[in-house]
Amino acid sequence: MSAARHGHSDIIRLLLRNGAPINAKGPQQATALRIAAEFGHLDATRVLVHSGALLDEKYDDGTTALFIAAENGHGDVVQLLVNEGADMNVQSHSGATALLMTAMYNRLEPLRILLDAGADVDLEDSCGWTVLTMAYFSGYPQLVHLILERQPALMRN
Repeated sequence: MSAARHGHSDIIRLLLRNGAPINAKGPQQATALRIAAEFGHLDATRVLVHSGALLDEKYDDGTTALFIAAENGHGDVVQLLVNEGADMNVQSHSGATALLMTAMYNRLEPLRILLDAGADVDLEDSCGWTVLTMAYFSGYPQLVHLILERQPALMRN
């Protein structure tokens, strides 16, 4: 877990070659993939993904590595996970999605990546908020503009 937290790809490779369990869980059920994604370590994330880490493994709060990478604004990691087939529409225990978190925390690049990849803009969290309502009420007009630009049908709703 420490190698993932600090982005030490070579150490991760060495550990995996010597039999370390790739999907072992630490505190809050976090795997090395989630930790590497959380801290934005692209190469470490790539090593783990290409070595067979479970992309959509859920953690105690129902989030995934993609969710946490998007929340923290790591666009390059988000792009990698999307390209490798991570489920963009997984909902946490509160109903939030990776897309919704980009709107909550003003993460433009991950928002753009997820929209372009076809993430569902209509999913609601437990409060009934969508990505558009979250961006609007969080005060991020640039995000609202991007969402409406990519999803013009939302203007008619």
